[in-house]
Amino acid sequence: MSFNGILRIDKPLLYTSHDIVECVRRKLGLQKVGHTGTLDPMATGLLVILVGEGTRQFDRHVTDDKEYEGVMTLGMVTDTQDLEGRIERFQEPPDFGVGDILKVFRDFSGVIEQKIPRYSSAKINGIACHRLARRNVPFEQALKRVEVKKLELSGFVNPDIFFSIAVSKGTYVRTLCEDIGNALGVGAVLSGLRRIRSGPFLIKGSVTLEGFKRLSVREVKDLLEQSRESL
Repeated sequence: MSFNGILRIDKPLLYTSHDIVECVRRKLGLQKVGHTGTLDPMATGLLVILVGEGTRQFDRHVTDDKEYEGVMTLGMVTDTQDLEGRIERFQEPPDFGVGDILKVFRDFSGVIEQKIPRYSSAKINGIACHRLARRNVPFEQALKRVEVKKLELSGFVNPDIFFSIAVSKGTYVRTLCEDIGNALGVGAVLSGLRRIRSGPFLIKGSVTLEGFKRLSVREVKDLLEQSRESL
């Protein structure tokens, strides 16, 4: 039985993107499986999985923009820019108004420059930044240009800002959160993130990881065949 096409899996918390790829490989007995964009373990949501001949679509979709729903928490700064890291600074944020937040959101919309985070898979001389950071090896964090195509405030209950965002490939949402917090004078961390779109693929209609595990191999093949119009 051959398997070719695209799967949309709703990645749960704490799983790596590689974990999901390995789960698909084991179920189908197939090594030719990849994805179109990594999700950090603390993030949930849409992971687009390419299977068999579907992997030929990697170049087409790896540059797709991504859309997320997220939460940033003001007043905290960590070395990883999210809740997984070591706290470097903490303070009670003042009573910001919604207008204060919207003004900063406007400043971070459009084409911006980001400093590549120390804890990232970006490489320096062939070594991932996160490996250097864990060894306490000093290195210069390069700047990269990205585009924030949409940044909207969904809600605000101090210290938590709820937002929706659409960004170009390679944008570090956790870095953006820290930068927004710094612009407000208190710092911030990314405390929750869910991907709801990757290019033309939507979270709606995706299968959960547990749901995928319960599918028969025949049902997985049917899902792949239904995706053919996306190829």
